[in-house]
Amino acid sequence: MSTIRDLTEGSMRLIEEIGAGEVAEASACEDARTALCAMIGSWSIQGDLIYTETTETFTLSSGNRTRTIGPTGNYATTRPINISKATITQGNVSYDLRIVGMSEYAIISDKLESDMPEMVYYDANFPDATLTFWPVPDQTYTLTLYCEKPLSEYSSINDTLTVPPGYERAFRFNLACEIAPEYGKQASAQVMKVAI
Repeated sequence: MSTIRDLTEGSMRLIEEIGAGEVAEASACEDARTALCAMIGSWSIQGDLIYTETTETFTLSSGNRTRTIGPTGNYATTRPINISKATITQGNVSYDLRIVGMSEYAIISDKLESDMPEMVYYDANFPDATLTFWPVPDQTYTLTLYCEKPLSEYSSINDTLTVPPGYERAFRFNLACEIAPEYGKQASAQVMKVAI
């Protein structure tokens, strides 16, 4: 399995910053890792480059009109980029929650009405997003969210690259295009063609 260092050195070879078989300085690999994380972040918010949809289950307690979701939220998990579906379960029966935008939620006149929730407004704040339920839960339910999550970011050049088949090549060639200007270079037409 490849490491982030292997990936960054491969990108440096593509722009001829290092030659075949050469090892890059750790500081250069760290700079490239930073660029990789920024690139992954950009790709993740585009939505079309997310390769998994996660399903997570949480407890939605009576009276909890809002819940935060994210690294430090009430629901401590990776902050979703998007929620594609949400359900609540009462007993053995699941009910779909309608996912609404701010303008639809804003027109509700009695936001404190209590009953089984019918809709959820997802406010994608950062670092924790907010889920607002209507009506306010009148009892405890099981909440299931089907979420699009960002691609993993890497904190060390020694981390193992964990991506589905095909992503390593996409990362290597796109990262080469991304870091080339930092070395006063331009990726070749062939590298740019593969990156696209």
